[in-house]
Amino acid sequence: MDALSAKLDTKADKTALDATNEKLDALSAKLDTKADKADLDTLNGKIDNLGHRVERIEAGIGTLKWVIGAEVAVIGVILAFIKAC
Repeated sequence: MDALSAKLDTKADKTALDATNEKLDALSAKLDTKADKADLDTLNGKIDNLGHRVERIEAGIGTLKWVIGAEVAVIGVILAFIKAC
């Protein structure tokens, strides 16, 4: 009878251990998902920062184009004035 009782206790312990392992696996998967989401949020933040940086660079290039165009126009006016004199 003691052997049967010990065997039943062992089976009960294995069942409890299996249930605990399943819960731990589910918890691990949930934590991995949260970690992945946090990594994704960090990556999205970095992408947004790079997007703003590109926009500032594009604005600077546009300003530079305008300044160069204005300088060429001024040089053209000066050359026309010199030729006229």
